[in-house]
Amino acid sequence: MNQRFDGSNNGGLGLWMPNDYNSLEDYKIKAGVASPPEAEKEAPLAHIYAGIDLGGRSRDPSAMAVVYVYENALYEKRFEVKYLKRFPLLTRYTGVAREVGKIDGRIRAQAAKEGKIASIMYIVDSTGLGDPIAELIEHELPEPNLFRCWLTAGRDPNEVKGERVIHLPKQIMVSNLIRLFDSEAIKIAAKSGEISAMVSELETFEMRVSEKGTDKYGAFKTGAHDDLCCALGLACYLGGIYGAPAKVVW
Repeated sequence: MNQRFDGSNNGGLGLWMPNDYNSLEDYKIKAGVASPPEAEKEAPLAHIYAGIDLGGRSRDPSAMAVVYVYENALYEKRFEVKYLKRFPLLTRYTGVAREVGKIDGRIRAQAAKEGKIASIMYIVDSTGLGDPIAELIEHELPEPNLFRCWLTAGRDPNEVKGERVIHLPKQIMVSNLIRLFDSEAIKIAAKSGEISAMVSELETFEMRVSEKGTDKYGAFKTGAHDDLCCALGLACYLGGIYGAPAKVVW
């Protein structure tokens, strides 16, 4: 028998028809006035940004930095560096791409253990090597969400809409990284094996101005590298743009 009940005694929900819903609670959920059980709720997103600096194989190593971004109600961002990796010299770019794919899998698995869904955005420095290497990396990702970045000598960053390409002045990337460290907005996981290498890079990272007034940024001392700094700078720049929509408290 199809029973109809007046809504005056059930919170103003109107008419409830048991044949249409399993229970009053089910009706409330579908009407949007009650939350579904925990098991039915969609898992929260972990907002993750990965920067990849591609080196010259024989001279400069490639590097990767993985950053989790959090944002509070005041729209202040916090960047937690969960993973730093410097690839050995002479590593083939196909090997770099495969390793990035494996790291992607570990990141997603760890997020799942924490009850979250990993939303990972990649940004790859394509300045010297162009798009082919970025395409190798993209091919290894199960859910590719990748930007190609061209580091320039200009003053204004520019994102090419529809092409997932960013033209980023290196000055902007470096200044942003310095600002984040200075404001203590960056935290690096203590267990990261590359902390000492990162500190060394930060100590040797320089800005030089030529007689023509152009500036250059990097590690100019013999044997010094800046690959980890660049990878981290890329990840933090992208994370600064797209942020983390879900607000947290700290």
